[in-house]
Amino acid sequence: MQLLPMERVTTHTLLGIRFWDRLTGQVVTDGLEVKAQRLKARSQRLGKPVLGRSTPSGTIAFFGLAPSERPIDADQLLWEPEPSKEDVVIDLVDRSGRFLPTSFVAQAPFKGIFRGQGDWLASNTSLFRPEAIAEEAVGVQLWSAPTRPIPPGMAVIRAQIVIGAGADAPPAVNALVQVRATASPADGFDYYGLTDDRGILLLPIPYPPIPDPSTPETPYPPLGQQTFPLTLTIYHAPGLAQLPGSGRPDLEMLLNQPPVDIVIHRTGDELEFRPSLTVNLRFGRPLILGTALSSSSTEVESVLRIQPA
Repeated sequence: MQLLPMERVTTHTLLGIRFWDRLTGQVVTDGLEVKAQRLKARSQRLGKPVLGRSTPSGTIAFFGLAPSERPIDADQLLWEPEPSKEDVVIDLVDRSGRFLPTSFVAQAPFKGIFRGQGDWLASNTSLFRPEAIAEEAVGVQLWSAPTRPIPPGMAVIRAQIVIGAGADAPPAVNALVQVRATASPADGFDYYGLTDDRGILLLPIPYPPIPDPSTPETPYPPLGQQTFPLTLTIYHAPGLAQLPGSGRPDLEMLLNQPPVDIVIHRTGDELEFRPSLTVNLRFGRPLILGTALSSSSTEVESVLRIQPA
């Protein structure tokens, strides 16, 4: 009996994207629903949205995004002739509720795996905070949602951020929050989170390194008594333009918002605000942020207020 080889058809796609969770350091595909659609002048969607497919390499691939995709011969070059480039809007929803919905613009065709970097991005930076070293990005960064389960061994920062001093102060939607360790042994400890549509922040982080004792004779305090000073900075710009058809601003715009002042104390309508907030994270306890009711009071509100830009 002679075995005949099975028929094989090779097809290429013009865009494949990898997504990455910085907290765990893992590439993520499970639970993600990712769609791509051609975009004209960043103002009008073209054609039908294409649902991405997860591949064994951890990439979300979009087949049928452009008419130029076709079966190819095994010895034919994938990118010869190379199709003309065009903008593509990407919409991501996590059906598991771990990550915030996200929209951003990429370009197709893109050789290799798109990881959130590209010279067409308006800011000429990347879809990362902190920004990844050029050509060393793992994948487009995902952002923790308030409903995300906290991985074991991680610290967690929570807040509801609002704008202004009023009792009905509006939520700071899509605010970017930076947390940086202030102790010198933790140089480079820099984490970011985004608020949701209610201004709620969930920012899981690893614990900063424990500083060495001031003298060799000074014993370490028990782990449960360790505290870690952190510096908090908030970036926000209200009324950012939304990508057409997505209902969300471009992720690139969210990551390039200007810094705003944080209200440290509020006495009635009188506010004291600063560019940053210094807080102490205690081991084993969630850090819940709020604006103090006065300069002499330890009582804090259930919300953290920012000064309107």
